[in-house]
Amino acid sequence: MIVAEITSKDFPEATRFVGRCTEPGCSELPHAMFDTRPGAIAWLRGWFKQHVMDTGHRVVIEEDER
Repeated sequence: MIVAEITSKDFPEATRFVGRCTEPGCSELPHAMFDTRPGAIAWLRGWFKQHVMDTGHRVVIEEDER
């Protein structure tokens, strides 16, 4: 028995943001987050913090064009 259904229509304000390392050849995989701008940026900054501090690499966060 289905109690509830969740679809993307339930989250009209959510946007997909992708964080990725800009260092050529870096093995760190991109990570994506669906959220509002402040929430997604905060989550992705936290995710990549250790990578940036350990390597000195630069990470960018982009709004996905989908």
